[in-house]
Amino acid sequence: MESFIIQEKLRDGFFGAEYKLQEQSWKGTKLRTVKMISMSNEDEAKCSRDVLKNTLLQLPKNEHIVRLKNVLVRRENFTEIFLCPVYKNVEGEFLNDYIMNRHLAMSDTAYKVFFMHLMRGVVFLHSQGYSHGFLNPYNIIVTRDKTGTAILKLTDYGLAKMCGAPVDKPNDDSSSETTDDKENASEKDGRDLARVYYASPETHDTELSWLRRCCTSVDIFSLGLIMYALTEHKILPNTKVLAGYVNYPGYGSISIGKFRYENPSVNFDQKFYSRCSAEFRRILKRLLHVDPNARPSASLAQQLLEKCANVRTAEVDTRQSRKRKRSSAMFEPLMSPPQPSCMGLSVRGSVRRASNSQFVRRASKRFKTVSNSLQKRNSLKLPS
Repeated sequence: MESFIIQEKLRDGFFGAEYKLQEQSWKGTKLRTVKMISMSNEDEAKCSRDVLKNTLLQLPKNEHIVRLKNVLVRRENFTEIFLCPVYKNVEGEFLNDYIMNRHLAMSDTAYKVFFMHLMRGVVFLHSQGYSHGFLNPYNIIVTRDKTGTAILKLTDYGLAKMCGAPVDKPNDDSSSETTDDKENASEKDGRDLARVYYASPETHDTELSWLRRCCTSVDIFSLGLIMYALTEHKILPNTKVLAGYVNYPGYGSISIGKFRYENPSVNFDQKFYSRCSAEFRRILKRLLHVDPNARPSASLAQQLLEKCANVRTAEVDTRQSRKRKRSSAMFEPLMSPPQPSCMGLSVRGSVRRASNSQFVRRASKRFKTVSNSLQKRNSLKLPS
């Protein structure tokens, strides 16, 4: 007979609070991670438990997902009912925090290895007939395998379709906020922002059912956004959250999914991809296509990424032979490109006229020298 003892609260997750759990059985004691997902009634909780046991709990083992170990139903205070999926305990940090702390030391090969880990995890879920539905850097954990090598694992997979859209409950009682809640305030803000900035264009269509907004094509778009935000190292203003966004004049930072949904015909130019290589840029454009049916499958995206030689561009060449420098200005779709000033034109014009006049003077001098030498040759008398 197994028994579970909740030890401490870890964080406020997308679908519910996460706790460290101690599992006691005849095999011994093991640490687990449990998510407390609030349900409306006991019948709904039991039905969801049975569905998870017959679906996600039966998934084979894969190194790139956090394995589901058990599903429980728990009652708190005789009134609250919680669905409790129990996962294998994985020590590590979220992908967003890992990249923020170590991006300067990461090579192009390290980025590609991480992206391949993400691809393999998504390919595995899709091959088993499931979609993640809510992929972002705050449900991807960077941990270490037995050899000490960093490896990425997906969590929260399948919960979006099962539990619906994750919504935080408002907490008006600020006096009850614990020290751990205050320390995790920035992490909670990051999850709230990731919920908005990693959504695909079709998720903004309220006419679509929620199941249509949790399909495999949504995972492909979110996967492209994650790889884009990490490669370009785009940070939301005044935060420590990596996300893809555009600066919309008068509205601030707009998520790419929402912008593409409202402006499907706008194509992002070179300024949108300043650090991505040309080959990797073509892959991202296919993953971030506004039409869900035009996006490649996860297996095809994995093959394209394997063939990609470089994820990021090389260092900027400062030699004089380079004619054009890459602009670091942010892409603003409604603003026209900067026009050269009149002062700059006058200066360049004067320089050009000066160079032309100098060329004319040098040419005239050479012509006089040649003509004088010819005249001297003609004045010479040849012996008879």
